[in-house]
Amino acid sequence: MLFRSRHFEAQRARALLDAGGDAARATELLINRLLHGPSQTLREMAQGGGEETRRAAEKLLADLFVLPRDDEGNKT
Repeated sequence: MLFRSRHFEAQRARALLDAGGDAARATELLINRLLHGPSQTLREMAQGGGEETRRAAEKLLADLFVLPRDDEGNKT
């Protein structure tokens, strides 16, 4: 957990520096940097896996981000 905290703090400090004091830009940079790795991993899963892998990735995203459910009770 400490490594993740240090990683987050390093990314935050770099985003603040790169944004030159613009809080909105720093927030955008930080979010993009933190989500880059997970987004790339999901893209690779989608490209290299079959239907089962795609469904597992969709379920993971829905669970992580508490996405709304469709009319049948499935997360969308």
